[in-house]
Amino acid sequence: MLATRQGVRAGDVDEANDLIANLFCAHTLVPLEQGVQLTLRSAHAGPVGLELLNYGEGVRISPVGLGEFHLVQIPLRGRARMRVGGTVVESSPQRATVPPIDRDFVMEWKDDTPHLIVYVDREELLRVASVMWSIEDPSRLRLAPGLELGTPAGQAFLRSVLELHDVLDAPNAPNGELSRKLAAELMVSRLLLAVDSSVARSLESWQAPATSHSSDQTYRRFVAAAEQSPIEDLTPLEIARMLGMPLRTLQEHVHRASGSTPSVLLREMRFRRAHERLRGSDPSRTTVTAIAEACGFGHLGRFAGEYKLRFGESPAETLRR
Repeated sequence: MLATRQGVRAGDVDEANDLIANLFCAHTLVPLEQGVQLTLRSAHAGPVGLELLNYGEGVRISPVGLGEFHLVQIPLRGRARMRVGGTVVESSPQRATVPPIDRDFVMEWKDDTPHLIVYVDREELLRVASVMWSIEDPSRLRLAPGLELGTPAGQAFLRSVLELHDVLDAPNAPNGELSRKLAAELMVSRLLLAVDSSVARSLESWQAPATSHSSDQTYRRFVAAAEQSPIEDLTPLEIARMLGMPLRTLQEHVHRASGSTPSVLLREMRFRRAHERLRGSDPSRTTVTAIAEACGFGHLGRFAGEYKLRFGESPAETLRR
């Protein structure tokens, strides 16, 4: 992962402590047996980022509250543990930890337990939460300390993390800023749907739309808004804002009317737009890569594979027609 990013190594405890403190926050690092063999690769874009971190040996990490950002820590193998007050969260490749932002906590990582760490700026999380749930004071939002990755919502979050990874790992791609925006917003919204939170609990009594007529009407408004705007620039959050409703409400209406989700439908629209551009372009003046990136696709290999499933031929074959 993050193969294009230069790795950093630290074989000394003090050096490793300073490196991680500068990246995240002040903390105390104590080896459980012998020193550390830290390896780190990192990629950030605006309010989100990914880290691939391995201390090599077993360690105890005691940070202060994170304050201005959230982390989701996913062991790629092995096990780890986080203690927050009297609560202990055991983590593995099936369960991530989500450290608190306003309380001290202690973590123990077993030896050779590489973690993929998802970074989200607190302000960005609150912005997305405000649009998703139409809450007036998102600052009270608190996330649960554990995230189950085997649930449908957890799997959707993981897929969005991989989408973000593919975009961040191609930092010099043309139109990369658009791809990063789409991938980042999708990842943050799926994180909020996957992790238990104070807002999600308060909305447990929320009811889905009552009538199919209301859902059909909202679905038609959704399609109209998408067709009347540059589809490459749209996200579900932006359409919900345009329609004056919480993202959660839009998702429920669209699903009831179409059986799909706003994210899936927008992705299908982007594929159709790419297909139209490939058919109408001169192969001597443009490339598949340029068209894919202009339509918001950050990973050319994945785009080509999905494109062929939809249209029965590769993007290059369409362009040459």
